[in-house]
Amino acid sequence: MGTNDTVLETEKLDYAQSPTDTESASTTTSQTPVNPVTLKAAQKKVDRRIVLWYSFVYLIMKIHVSNVTNTAIMNVETDDDIRTQLGGLTSGQWAWVLSVFYYPYMFFEPLSTMMLKRFTPSVWMSRIMVTWGIISMCQGATQNYAGLIACR
Repeated sequence: MGTNDTVLETEKLDYAQSPTDTESASTTTSQTPVNPVTLKAAQKKVDRRIVLWYSFVYLIMKIHVSNVTNTAIMNVETDDDIRTQLGGLTSGQWAWVLSVFYYPYMFFEPLSTMMLKRFTPSVWMSRIMVTWGIISMCQGATQNYAGLIACR
């Protein structure tokens, strides 16, 4: 190895340790480049897990919302339907029971999304599922129109 090779090796080391234009002089930590294939694979893995979980939660939510609609037609011919059991709800009151769910949902959904910045998704989704379960059980125990509206 000649002296030129030694000088070139020293210059390479100095260049590798010196900060680039995008880095400030105070931060001299080197960042390892991320392989785009590895990054894409990691993103797909996370997306699969999240999309699967959110799809399941969305399915359960749709079943829950449609069950309230289905209860209106159950046992109608025997006069033992849900509207009669809740004190003879009118069609207008039943329409409010069905639609009142969406007004708080439109208000609180953006706030819920912003709360994901403060809490991890696992903590936040767990909180949502537990709260949803409690409110669903309370809705099943309602005896009148006011209780049903409060739970919805």
